[in-house]
Amino acid sequence: MNKKIMKAVLAIAVVFCFAAMPISGMIGNPITGMVRADDAVGVVRNVAPVVETAMTTGGDTIVYNSGSDSLTFNASIRDRNREDDIGVVDATPSTCWFNISSVTTGDFTNYTIRIAATALLSTQANMYNSSGAPADGILVLSSTLTDTTQGFQWTCPATWGAGTDYVGNLTIADTDGESCYTTITFECKSAIKTIGIYNYTGLAVDIATPYYWNFTTTDPDVFNVTSGNWSYTYSETAANHDYINATGRLWSYWIIVNNSGGSASQCFNISFGATGFTSASKPGTPITTGNVIRFEYYRTSNRTYDGATEAGTNSNASWVTANEPSNLTYVKDGVSPDITNNDGMYMFQFDTAVQNIWVRYMIDIPDTCRASADYTCAYTVTA
Repeated sequence: MNKKIMKAVLAIAVVFCFAAMPISGMIGNPITGMVRADDAVGVVRNVAPVVETAMTTGGDTIVYNSGSDSLTFNASIRDRNREDDIGVVDATPSTCWFNISSVTTGDFTNYTIRIAATALLSTQANMYNSSGAPADGILVLSSTLTDTTQGFQWTCPATWGAGTDYVGNLTIADTDGESCYTTITFECKSAIKTIGIYNYTGLAVDIATPYYWNFTTTDPDVFNVTSGNWSYTYSETAANHDYINATGRLWSYWIIVNNSGGSASQCFNISFGATGFTSASKPGTPITTGNVIRFEYYRTSNRTYDGATEAGTNSNASWVTANEPSNLTYVKDGVSPDITNNDGMYMFQFDTAVQNIWVRYMIDIPDTCRASADYTCAYTVTA
């Protein structure tokens, strides 16, 4: 092969070589000769959040519906795509919530979730981002802006019913809708139990609901009319109407309240309100309770139980009066140690974990009062 042919073949080979090179590979620094590479492409897969710490209540699985007893729910969630895959600071993702409910009682409450909250409403729970590791993907359930108080502190309302199937449920979802949840079951117990209305000898008068705690027909300007089947007054003079009237208790109806929650110092209120007894058919002068109503009560460890038609042994008013009169306590709305004046309410307190308290009430009939058989007053017994 002659030299002309060899040069032609070499020229063709060089052209093919450069044609096979990518354009980007030909663009470089004219001084160093370095060329720019194309961007590499990578994908980090989204993963669902997981339960880092399962829901607990610190070993306490019973709460009392006293309106003041609490549980502390502890739980944490981890998202390996970071915390902001669930929500940025102060976000309230609609797919995240914390709720507490019972199928048996129908009681339910729901808290929306805020992520790393800077402010909280009473209807919200915080998923707190630990300051010790702010980008570790872990969020901790809290009822405050930090987790210094440990967990979500929840107080059981006094209106919630007793049940063993209460559930605390935390559900967290990320921005792609991938979710996880953790739950715990706990029990709600009654802090107190109203057993019913009983007479002086310990026989049941009313063990249905609502309890009919009545007083009978009386005359205007009669003092210390007692709850029960007889109108009795110790004296017709106002100077004596605060007298502890022993004869009146013989004809009284007593309400029995049981310390079912087991807290030795549990309290409960009996409230008639400040307005008092009124007649719907003949409205006129109400029978005032605020700063007027009086109560006599005693405590007994010989308990009467729900549904019993007779009081327990040695636990009726006649036995207490005959044997332990020092156990009887006489109090009045608006007089110390009553907490609030003129509200028709008095707070009673147990002093042991296994106890009943028997209570009767006394009222004064106004000097002028319309005759009517339908004087009523709604009362409540609440822990």
